[in-house]
Amino acid sequence: MGHKIDQFMPSRYTKVPPIELGTSNAYIFVRAHNDKLTWALRLNLPEKKQVVRSLKMPYKPDDRKSENEAYNKGKELAENIRRRFDDGLPSEEPSLLDFAIQFQEYASEKTLANQELLTTGKTPAYKKSKDIDGGNGLWNKGSLSTINSALDNVLSPFFSRPPYDKKPIHKINTRDIAEFKNWREGESAKRDEPYAPATISRQNTVLRSIFRFAQHKGERFIPPTIQNPPQELRKRRRPEFNKSEYTELLNYVRGKYKHVKTSKQRYAYLYYCYLETLEHTGIRPFQNINNAIRMRDIKRKQNANGNLMLLLERNEKNHIYTATASQYWVHTLERLKRFYESLGITGDREYLFVHPEAINNRGINKGEPINSFNSQWKTAKKRLGWLGQGFTHYSIRHRYAGKRLMNKDVNPLDLANVMGTSLAMISEIYQHYQVEQHYDELVASEIDYRDYVDVYKGGIRVRGVRKDSDEHLEIWKNTPDKLEVPPSNYSE
Repeated sequence: MGHKIDQFMPSRYTKVPPIELGTSNAYIFVRAHNDKLTWALRLNLPEKKQVVRSLKMPYKPDDRKSENEAYNKGKELAENIRRRFDDGLPSEEPSLLDFAIQFQEYASEKTLANQELLTTGKTPAYKKSKDIDGGNGLWNKGSLSTINSALDNVLSPFFSRPPYDKKPIHKINTRDIAEFKNWREGESAKRDEPYAPATISRQNTVLRSIFRFAQHKGERFIPPTIQNPPQELRKRRRPEFNKSEYTELLNYVRGKYKHVKTSKQRYAYLYYCYLETLEHTGIRPFQNINNAIRMRDIKRKQNANGNLMLLLERNEKNHIYTATASQYWVHTLERLKRFYESLGITGDREYLFVHPEAINNRGINKGEPINSFNSQWKTAKKRLGWLGQGFTHYSIRHRYAGKRLMNKDVNPLDLANVMGTSLAMISEIYQHYQVEQHYDELVASEIDYRDYVDVYKGGIRVRGVRKDSDEHLEIWKNTPDKLEVPPSNYSE
């Protein structure tokens, strides 16, 4: 062990001489703080840089073993700091959360740069790297949203807690990752909608990217293995709505906009139209502006028989497909058109669902796209007593698939194509449907779009009347603008 010297050391407990660590550039010493004596390291680096670091070890008088442990720890720390200095790295060893914030900033810069290129008519140039980001493709709002979500929901809450808030990233080990997984599992169980395996996999991808980013920045370590949950599709199937539950949801939302006079009622009306859209198209619920439905994506065509076809082009999970909408969705589109026209929002709007008014405290302008209907959904679940039952908007998508399968109006392969999923997914998740058990309730919920027309008041659909009935003729004769379509056999 090194010899003791008499040099004065900052904050040094003078009754204990400092101990040289084999070189005149590094010493351990005892310092007093809050009536406690602890070992510390002092290291002199080139360019007159000096590092003083606590060893977090108590000083024990006349304890040779404790002194030796402090010596060895100080020497190891000094060598590590010197190596970091030679590599151009800060002496302080960043934590996982430190690098997480840096990675988030890095992703934001790349995404913003691509957006600026797009706005100037140029091709986005900033791509992800397998070495850093764990994937291919361009940086965009979707990938940035995945990072932000993982940080906000699980990574920051866990790794900001002791001891991980101070633990260097290169010291995070397999046991720490196991602790994180156990914690996340517990937090997931507390949620109204527990994390799906796909969500957990995305969170893990972000975590791996943070480790690779730290390596890219010069940190020398081998990251711990992070395994994704097994792809057990049957276990991850979300519960579907039966007829009564879905009707209960629609009735609840309809009751909220019975008289559309307030902001909440206007959003309730839009939410009702959104539920109809999910029910009659089978698309995945959109969660951000990147997947929000654009007007240009809605196609109206005629088939070989001259019948109307409603098609909806989608780009979900990096997969482009064309969804087929039921004929009933014509009503939904007309309802939205009338609603927005009554508010002075023209028919050339870019998105299907836009804000009907400005929300100044959130910086939202009238006519801007609605990112999601999550707040309306959370309120509905609470009021209907569905918390903890596993229902999500995906339950409506499952219902759509079940109806198509039970009605036998499409084969499983075609259904997989128009839903933008795989045949294996259709087979695994939806095989629980049995015709004998579900046929009546699934078929009974389908309304024949040809039998009824909508009656409007102030741009809001208030009720339906049977097509070509006496009531239909009378209303159309007196106030034709109040009806969706004129009677097929009426003339002046």
